[in-house]
Amino acid sequence: MLNYIKNIIKRGSFEFAGNSVMYIINSVDNMMWFRLSDICSAINVTDWCNPKHKNYLMGKGKLDNKRRILFTQSKVYAWGINEEDVVWLLEEYAETNSTRAECASRLLNIIKKFIEREKGAEMKVEGPKETNNVSSYKKELTNFPGIFNYNGNNITFKTVNNTVMVNATEMAKGFDKRFPDWIRLKSTKEFLYVLSTIKNKNNSRRADLHDGIQYVSYKELKFVMSGAKENHSLILISQGGQAQGTWMHEDVALEFARWLAPEFAIWCNDKIKELITTGTTSLYNNVNFGGFPIPQKFSDALILSAHLQQKVEEQEAKIEEDKPKVEYYSGMVENRDYFTTTTIATELRTTSQVLNQFLCNKGVLTGKSGNWKVTDEHQTLLSPSPFKSIIRWNHEGRTLIHQLWEEKVEELVEA
Repeated sequence: MLNYIKNIIKRGSFEFAGNSVMYIINSVDNMMWFRLSDICSAINVTDWCNPKHKNYLMGKGKLDNKRRILFTQSKVYAWGINEEDVVWLLEEYAETNSTRAECASRLLNIIKKFIEREKGAEMKVEGPKETNNVSSYKKELTNFPGIFNYNGNNITFKTVNNTVMVNATEMAKGFDKRFPDWIRLKSTKEFLYVLSTIKNKNNSRRADLHDGIQYVSYKELKFVMSGAKENHSLILISQGGQAQGTWMHEDVALEFARWLAPEFAIWCNDKIKELITTGTTSLYNNVNFGGFPIPQKFSDALILSAHLQQKVEEQEAKIEEDKPKVEYYSGMVENRDYFTTTTIATELRTTSQVLNQFLCNKGVLTGKSGNWKVTDEHQTLLSPSPFKSIIRWNHEGRTLIHQLWEEKVEELVEA
């Protein structure tokens, strides 16, 4: 089971109802694993992760016979279960009469879509219920985020019904301009009218532009117009939760970018053209797009660009974060001639007393507290010491102790 922890080829998360759901994909069987505590938080069911509760999922008769792994959560282990068990679990719960069943059903559909997107799995996905309620649309805004960074400002992209929505509030940061001023322009109204007409060319229910504009929260504006698809909005203002802010359809976002700054719009266009060009000239199976398919349309390229940019920033941040660890390893491990038991215990986040007793149980040490001795067959693991009472381990000794301790963790995982 330890293979599932070490052979990770991708890790990430997505947002649902204000909660982050973490996942990983391993190289053993290309299986996706989801952190159980995140699933529980997303549908507000805490007793599944409580060992003292009768509904504890890892208890007898629940998921105790299922495959599982350990995620690290704030330096504490948390259970993760695979994609098949997550789907099974949410399907079972969605069929109950619980008030949270609807939430579980929505999460189930999103996870199925997410698995399909990440792995290309052929899974049946239920479409969203037909409704004209804007609040239902706002709930879906939290799915599948990606982030661009322009001049130090993060710009969030979300997919809704296979359409990209861009956070215009974040776009306007760094520019001395406001969205309400842009929406009042005659040129903006003409653009939105033409765009909505094109989107609705196969829809007889065309709304007048001015009927679709309303004032909300004093100076904020909301423009909602049915497009080619149901529940399709060109501009939406969300007030609260993870998806708060002014959100724009991708076509509107580019027009807004041109008004903010010509170079900003050019930069956006160049990024998209670069991605599309790369995709069309590199149609090979070994091309890695981070789990995304080669973009076939503008919205796919936009999501891919945001995803790859976010990955670059995460890698740069990880390198910066790991600098102290690298320096520590060089100074405290590679350049050292010996290691005390206390030093190794600190690395393993335990105490020297616990580690000594553990090594005694493994046959590495003999004796008792305060008078430990290394067994004859393990004498080659020692570094010379001027003090007989102090045990000094060489690099091979340190490596063996770490391996034995990791086997202990593996036994806990499989227990």
